[in-house]
Amino acid sequence: MEIIDSNKYLNAPRFDADYRRMTRSDSKIQVAIGSMMLTFLDALRAGIAGPKLFATKVLPNETELWLDYSDGYGNRAHMTATIDFKDHSSLVDGVPLLHYRLSSRTTQPPQAAQDMPIELRTRDVNTAYEFVVEAIRRCKPL
Repeated sequence: MEIIDSNKYLNAPRFDADYRRMTRSDSKIQVAIGSMMLTFLDALRAGIAGPKLFATKVLPNETELWLDYSDGYGNRAHMTATIDFKDHSSLVDGVPLLHYRLSSRTTQPPQAAQDMPIELRTRDVNTAYEFVVEAIRRCKPL
């Protein structure tokens, strides 16, 4: 899957470079967030061939990335990927247990997406990847 960096059109920092910068931070939580997002992006890139996603890093919120897909015929999926943690989460080496929080919205009617969760929280990158793939699949015409 190709990911096109929309930030370059907005004269904003490139998201890959920004997440790599986070992995070199002195803050353990910044390192963990940057690493998780890079792992997620790698999973998307290594996954299914064909679809192009437009990605926009939401500034100044360093934990949120918008992903947009269009099939060119008016069918669209908008997904938000956020690295998050529960309030009062357990700490591991001083960092809260982080998870992916994903949400999706498509142009298809509700019956087309009836089995698709609107929001998903998971610590597993493969489950996060499958959420994106399913959102793309669901936005195509029936």
